Amino acid sequence: MPLPARLFLRLRQYVLRDVYRSHLFFRPDIEWLQREIVKVKPDVIIIRDALSPLSIATQHIARKHAIRTILYNQKPLESQETILYKSLKALNIIPRIRITPSRLTTKNLCNTTTNTFYVPLIVPTPDEPPAARPLDSESIKICTVAKLDLPRKKIDMFLQAILRLHKKYPIKVTIAGSLHAQESPYHLAIRAFVRKHELTACVTIRCNIAPEDMSSLYKAHDLYVLPSVKEPFSISPMEAMRFGLPVVVTDTNGMRSVVADKTGTVVRSDDVCELTNAIEKYCEDTEKITRESVHAYNHVCNNYNREAFLSAFMPLVSEPTRS
Repeated sequence: MPLPARLFLRLRQYVLRDVYRSHLFFRPDIEWLQREIVKVKPDVIIIRDALSPLSIATQHIARKHAIRTILYNQKPLESQETILYKSLKALNIIPRIRITPSRLTTKNLCNTTTNTFYVPLIVPTPDEPPAARPLDSESIKICTVAKLDLPRKKIDMFLQAILRLHKKYPIKVTIAGSLHAQESPYHLAIRAFVRKHELTACVTIRCNIAPEDMSSLYKAHDLYVLPSVKEPFSISPMEAMRFGLPVVVTDTNGMRSVVADKTGTVVRSDDVCELTNAIEKYCEDTEKITRESVHAYNHVCNNYNREAFLSAFMPLVSEPTRS
C-alpha cells in the first residue's frame, strides 16, 4: 500500500522554492505556507529542525488545522531531551513524535521515554546485484565522498593514512565531493598536502560530480572510507554499500549502526593509527574485500528498503493514540 495520498512530503520542495522569501531574519511567509497546507490537505507533515522559524510556524498551522506532525532528525534514537525541548513538546510548539534513522544499537526500535522511533532510510538498489569483485591485481581502489570544504570530514586524516600505506600497497584513491568555493581553505589544504607529499600519482580529487555519475564512481572502486567525526548520519556509505563496497566509518558517525558484522569496519574518531590499520587489513587480505562486498550489498538491500521503511513508519501515521 502506498503512503497516504496526501502525505505532506511535498512541503520540502515548496520550502526550498518559495517559503524563505526576502523577509527580515528569514521569517517564513506564514500566509503563503498556510494557503499551501490548506490546499494540499496533508494527513501528516514531516518537520525538520524543530526550533527553526519555519518549523515552529508549520507546527502552529498544523495544530490549527488538526494535522498530525512528526519530527525527523538524525539524532540517535537513545538521545535524551533537554528541559527546554520537553517544555516545548508539552506546549505543542514542536511535534511530540520524533523519527530517526540513527541509533546506537540495532536492538533498539523505540525510545518510549522521548516518544522517538527508529525508521530506516530507503536505499534504492541497483537493477542487478553488483558483479563479483575480481580485484585488479595492480591496485586497490579506495574512494571517499564528502563535502570538501568541511574539516570534520577528516579528509586530511584519510590522506595521512594513505601516506603511511601507499608505498607498501598498490593503492589508488579517489576523493570526490561537493565544493561551493574553489578557494575554500580546507579544500586548498587538502590539495597542498597531496602535492607536498607527492601523492598525485595515487590520489585523484574530483569535485561536484553529477548525481547520475555517482554509480559509476562506486562501481569503479573496491573500498569506501569516510573518517568524518560527529556526523549525524552519512548517506554516502550506504550508497557505497548498495554497490557492494565494504565501508570504514567512525564511531561518531550515525552510520555506525548500519555497519553490521562483515560489512565494514568502525574505527575510533580522530585516531589515524586505527584508521590506517583498518585500511591496511583490506590491503593485506583482498579476499576480505570480496567477502564483505557481498555482505554489504545484501545488508542494505534486506534492511533498508521500502518495505522496512513502511513497516516502521506507517504505524506512526495510522495509530490515533500517537500524538
